[in-house]
Amino acid sequence: MKKIVDIMDSAINQLNEVKGKLHDHSEDNMAINIIIDDSDPRSPLFVEIETDGGKSIRIGEEMTTEEGYRRLRINTADIIQHEAI
Repeated sequence: MKKIVDIMDSAINQLNEVKGKLHDHSEDNMAINIIIDDSDPRSPLFVEIETDGGKSIRIGEEMTTEEGYRRLRINTADIIQHEAI
């Protein structure tokens, strides 16, 4: 029983941390920006991901689609838990 209570307490603490982080941010720094160089419209080029403040960040998980394309998957938890956002 104690183990279940400890797990529940841990989950509550994690939720409170997320809620605190969300309340401490303004709308201006709750987003990520994906920068793309489209100077050649036929071949747009991924440049970087950055915060609203212009700081370059590494976030998400690089994957490959069934068609062989590269895919960057960024989920909500990645954004909430990233220290620079």
